[in-house]
Amino acid sequence: MSGCRVVIGVLAWAAMALPTGGSGAARQVAAIDEQIERQVSAALSGEEALRGVTAAVRAQVVTLIGDVPSIWAREAAAARALEVEGVRSVVDEMTIALVVDDAVIGARVAEQVRRYARFTIFDHADIGVYRGVVTLFGKVTDSVKATELTRRASRVPGVREVTSRIETLPASTSDDALRLELAERIYRHPFLERYGRLRQPSIHIIVERGHVTLTGAVSAAGDKQTAGSIVNGTFGVLSVENDLLVTAR
Repeated sequence: MSGCRVVIGVLAWAAMALPTGGSGAARQVAAIDEQIERQVSAALSGEEALRGVTAAVRAQVVTLIGDVPSIWAREAAAARALEVEGVRSVVDEMTIALVVDDAVIGARVAEQVRRYARFTIFDHADIGVYRGVVTLFGKVTDSVKATELTRRASRVPGVREVTSRIETLPASTSDDALRLELAERIYRHPFLERYGRLRQPSIHIIVERGHVTLTGAVSAAGDKQTAGSIVNGTFGVLSVENDLLVTAR
């Protein structure tokens, strides 16, 4: 309701600002609004995800109406409208197209994470979805990765909101060296090397101040135990938490 009051107030102010006896001035304002509407529509039509949005303009205030596939699209539409010269403000009346199955959204977000080139075996991310609201958990080696994963999740159809609880691991040369040593020992082990041949190696090694957490998945309980033993026997490791999932492949 507060949004409606703001819009009405803006339009009322604009109407009061018009000269009461100036039909020429009114036509000039209408012409400006028409020009803005054309420019906003052209800006939106350049992006496929925004083509379901229409713009209505009055007193240089743009109201955006229609369905968009994701929160990214919603924010992008408003940003493009604000870039048009002469626009005073944007009223968002867009709706995000509903994807009923949260599992579908979760799978799509997970695919976006996997396809992110900078997401490596030294990073970890978990995904929670409830009624289109996505929460990202995990730890990554660079804050840029957390930002990019949030952005990628926001582009998934059906996502209404993204909350990031991804932590950035502290910079440490000793942790970096330990990561490389553990990756070498795990992925060169004769029982585990096949996981390294996967397009996306499935054993993730999270190192934080010498404390190691194994995440991801293996296909046998013995492989989980072997990976844990390798980490536990490596010099410089202070503790081990073995969170590897055992899943049939």
